Amino acid sequence: MKQQFNIVGKDVPRTDAEAKARGSAIYTDDMKLPGMLHGKIVRSPVAPRSYSTY
Repeated sequence: MKQQFNIVGKDVPRTDAEAKARGSAIYTDDMKLPGMLHGKIVRSPVAPRSYSTY
């Protein structure tokens, strides 16, 4: 059973190449939407320790 693929193994035109080369491409990290929430990762300045009971 041989499947026919439309894109796999073929050249695909890169329509966004010029925008990326010029630096004008918009990435998902650049988007700001209404009601968007933001998060931050906070790490402890103290290294974790291993405790054992005797």
